[in-house]
Amino acid sequence: MSKINLATITLIVSSLIGISELFVNQSNLANHANAQTSDCFMVNSKGRRIDLSGLCNGNQNEIVRIPIKRRMRGIPIVEVTFNGNRIYEMMLDTGASRTLITAEMAQMLNVVPDTSEEFDIADGSKVSFPIGKVKSISLGSLKVQMMPVPIATKANMGLLGHDFFGNLDIKIGQNMIELSPRRFF
Repeated sequence: MSKINLATITLIVSSLIGISELFVNQSNLANHANAQTSDCFMVNSKGRRIDLSGLCNGNQNEIVRIPIKRRMRGIPIVEVTFNGNRIYEMMLDTGASRTLITAEMAQMLNVVPDTSEEFDIADGSKVSFPIGKVKSISLGSLKVQMMPVPIATKANMGLLGHDFFGNLDIKIGQNMIELSPRRFF
Protein backbone atom coordinates (compact mmCIF):
# COMPACT_ATOMS: atom_id res chain seq x y z
CA MET A 1 0.00 0.00 0.00
CA SER A 2 1.42 3.40 -0.89
CA LYS A 3 2.11 6.07 1.72
CA ILE A 4 -0.62 8.29 0.27
CA ASN A 5 -3.26 5.55 0.54
CA LEU A 6 -2.19 4.70 4.08
CA ALA A 7 -2.30 8.38 5.08
CA THR A 8 -5.75 8.76 3.51
CA ILE A 9 -7.10 5.69 5.31
CA THR A 10 -5.61 6.91 8.60
CA LEU A 11 -7.29 10.29 8.14
CA ILE A 12 -10.64 8.66 7.32
CA VAL A 13 -10.39 6.30 10.30
CA SER A 14 -9.52 9.21 12.62
CA SER A 15 -12.53 11.13 11.32
CA LEU A 16 -14.78 8.10 11.80
CA ILE A 17 -13.65 7.70 15.39
CA GLY A 18 -14.41 11.34 16.18
CA ILE A 19 -17.79 11.23 14.45
CA SER A 20 -18.77 7.92 16.04
CA GLU A 21 -17.86 9.21 19.50
CA LEU A 22 -20.06 12.27 18.94
CA PHE A 23 -23.07 10.17 17.90
CA VAL A 24 -22.61 7.55 20.61
CA ASN A 25 -22.34 10.19 23.34
CA GLN A 26 -25.31 12.17 22.05
CA SER A 27 -27.65 9.23 21.59
CA ASN A 28 -26.64 7.31 24.74
CA LEU A 29 -26.07 4.04 22.89
CA ALA A 30 -23.03 2.97 24.89
CA ASN A 31 -24.64 -0.34 25.90
CA HIS A 32 -25.96 -1.25 22.46
CA ALA A 33 -24.34 -3.14 19.62
CA ASN A 34 -25.34 -3.93 16.07
CA ALA A 35 -24.51 -6.89 13.90
CA GLN A 36 -21.91 -6.26 11.26
CA THR A 37 -21.79 -7.95 7.89
CA SER A 38 -18.00 -7.70 7.87
CA ASP A 39 -15.10 -8.53 10.13
CA CYS A 40 -13.34 -5.35 8.97
CA PHE A 41 -13.33 -3.22 12.12
CA MET A 42 -11.23 -1.57 14.77
CA VAL A 43 -11.79 -1.02 18.48
CA ASN A 44 -11.29 2.54 19.71
CA SER A 45 -9.69 3.61 22.98
CA LYS A 46 -13.06 3.34 24.78
CA GLY A 47 -13.55 -0.25 23.64
CA ARG A 48 -16.17 0.59 21.03
CA ARG A 49 -16.15 -1.35 17.77
CA ILE A 50 -15.84 0.87 14.68
CA ASP A 51 -17.03 -0.67 11.39
CA LEU A 52 -14.44 -0.15 8.64
CA SER A 53 -16.12 -2.34 6.04
CA GLY A 54 -16.32 0.64 3.67
CA LEU A 55 -12.52 0.65 3.54
CA CYS A 56 -12.15 -3.10 3.00
CA ASN A 57 -12.69 -5.31 0.00
CA GLY A 58 -15.76 -7.08 1.45
CA ASN A 59 -19.03 -7.39 -0.47
CA GLN A 60 -21.19 -4.56 0.84
CA ASN A 61 -24.29 -5.86 -0.95
CA GLU A 62 -24.32 -9.24 0.78
CA ILE A 63 -27.77 -10.54 1.60
CA VAL A 64 -27.86 -12.97 4.50
CA ARG A 65 -30.67 -15.53 4.30
CA ILE A 66 -31.83 -17.20 7.49
CA PRO A 67 -34.35 -20.06 7.49
CA ILE A 68 -37.39 -19.69 9.73
CA LYS A 69 -37.73 -22.87 11.81
CA ARG A 70 -41.32 -22.13 12.86
CA ARG A 71 -43.39 -19.26 14.28
CA MET A 72 -44.62 -18.50 17.77
CA ARG A 73 -47.62 -16.14 17.86
CA GLY A 74 -46.58 -15.06 14.34
CA ILE A 75 -43.00 -14.23 15.36
CA PRO A 76 -40.28 -16.08 13.40
CA ILE A 77 -38.08 -18.52 15.34
CA VAL A 78 -34.47 -18.76 14.10
CA GLU A 79 -31.32 -20.55 15.24
CA VAL A 80 -28.77 -18.22 16.84
CA THR A 81 -25.21 -19.20 17.74
CA PHE A 82 -23.69 -17.93 20.99
CA ASN A 83 -19.96 -17.87 21.74
CA GLY A 84 -19.25 -19.69 18.48
CA ASN A 85 -20.61 -23.07 19.59
CA ARG A 86 -23.96 -22.95 21.42
CA ILE A 87 -27.09 -22.86 19.25
CA TYR A 88 -30.41 -21.67 20.66
CA GLU A 89 -33.77 -21.10 19.06
CA MET A 90 -34.77 -17.47 19.49
CA MET A 91 -37.59 -15.22 18.35
CA LEU A 92 -36.49 -12.62 15.81
CA ASP A 93 -38.64 -9.90 17.31
CA THR A 94 -38.75 -6.70 15.25
CA GLY A 95 -40.65 -5.05 18.11
CA ALA A 96 -37.99 -5.77 20.74
CA SER A 97 -35.42 -3.05 21.27
CA ARG A 98 -32.98 -5.34 23.08
CA THR A 99 -31.80 -8.92 22.70
CA LEU A 100 -32.83 -10.94 25.75
CA ILE A 101 -31.65 -14.34 26.94
CA THR A 102 -33.23 -16.74 29.42
CA ALA A 103 -31.76 -17.58 32.82
CA GLU A 104 -31.01 -21.11 31.55
CA MET A 105 -29.12 -19.68 28.57
CA ALA A 106 -27.17 -17.36 30.87
CA GLN A 107 -26.17 -20.29 33.05
CA MET A 108 -25.08 -22.46 30.09
CA LEU A 109 -23.15 -19.55 28.52
CA ASN A 110 -21.54 -18.51 31.83
CA VAL A 111 -23.03 -15.02 31.57
CA VAL A 112 -22.63 -13.28 34.90
CA PRO A 113 -24.82 -10.22 35.53
CA ASP A 114 -22.82 -7.11 36.41
CA THR A 115 -25.63 -4.55 36.50
CA SER A 116 -29.39 -4.25 36.01
CA GLU A 117 -31.74 -2.07 33.99
CA GLU A 118 -35.42 -1.21 34.05
CA PHE A 119 -37.43 -1.82 30.86
CA ASP A 120 -40.89 -0.90 29.62
CA ILE A 121 -42.59 -4.05 28.36
CA ALA A 122 -45.41 -4.48 25.83
CA ASP A 123 -48.24 -4.28 28.40
CA GLY A 124 -46.95 -0.88 29.61
CA SER A 125 -45.49 -2.09 32.89
CA LYS A 126 -41.87 -1.77 33.96
CA VAL A 127 -39.61 -4.65 34.86
CA SER A 128 -35.99 -4.85 36.00
CA PHE A 129 -33.60 -7.35 34.43
CA PRO A 130 -30.03 -8.24 35.38
CA ILE A 131 -27.59 -7.44 32.54
CA GLY A 132 -24.58 -9.55 31.54
CA LYS A 133 -22.38 -9.80 28.45
CA VAL A 134 -22.18 -12.65 25.96
CA LYS A 135 -18.88 -13.17 24.13
CA SER A 136 -20.56 -13.35 20.72
CA ILE A 137 -23.93 -13.70 19.03
CA SER A 138 -24.13 -14.90 15.41
CA LEU A 139 -27.01 -15.20 12.98
CA GLY A 140 -25.68 -16.66 9.74
CA SER A 141 -22.63 -14.57 8.85
CA LEU A 142 -23.75 -11.66 11.06
CA LYS A 143 -21.90 -11.36 14.35
CA VAL A 144 -21.73 -9.11 17.41
CA GLN A 145 -19.06 -9.49 20.06
CA MET A 146 -19.20 -8.65 23.78
CA MET A 147 -22.87 -7.72 23.67
CA PRO A 148 -24.73 -6.72 26.85
CA VAL A 149 -27.98 -8.69 27.23
CA PRO A 150 -30.82 -8.63 29.74
CA ILE A 151 -31.44 -11.98 31.45
CA ALA A 152 -35.11 -12.89 31.87
CA THR A 153 -35.66 -15.30 34.76
CA LYS A 154 -39.21 -16.22 33.72
CA ALA A 155 -38.80 -16.47 29.92
CA ASN A 156 -38.67 -19.83 28.17
CA MET A 157 -37.16 -18.48 24.92
CA GLY A 158 -34.79 -15.63 24.10
CA LEU A 159 -35.49 -12.68 21.83
CA LEU A 160 -33.15 -11.36 19.14
CA GLY A 161 -33.84 -7.64 19.20
CA HIS A 162 -33.12 -4.39 17.42
CA ASP A 163 -29.75 -3.96 19.16
CA PHE A 164 -28.54 -6.89 17.02
CA PHE A 165 -30.10 -6.15 13.62
CA GLY A 166 -30.95 -2.44 13.90
CA ASN A 167 -28.58 -1.31 11.15
CA LEU A 168 -29.89 -3.88 8.66
CA ASP A 169 -32.86 -3.97 6.32
CA ILE A 170 -35.07 -6.99 7.04
CA LYS A 171 -37.47 -8.85 4.77
CA ILE A 172 -39.49 -11.55 6.49
CA GLY A 173 -40.93 -14.11 4.07
CA GLN A 174 -42.95 -17.24 4.66
CA ASN A 175 -39.95 -19.52 5.31
CA MET A 176 -36.92 -17.22 5.09
CA ILE A 177 -35.61 -13.96 6.52
CA GLU A 178 -33.34 -11.77 4.39
CA LEU A 179 -31.04 -9.28 6.08
CA SER A 180 -29.00 -6.79 4.08
CA PRO A 181 -26.83 -3.76 4.85
CA ARG A 182 -28.83 -0.55 5.15
CA ARG A 183 -27.93 2.17 2.68
CA PHE A 184 -27.95 5.70 4.06
CA PHE A 185 -27.11 7.51 0.81
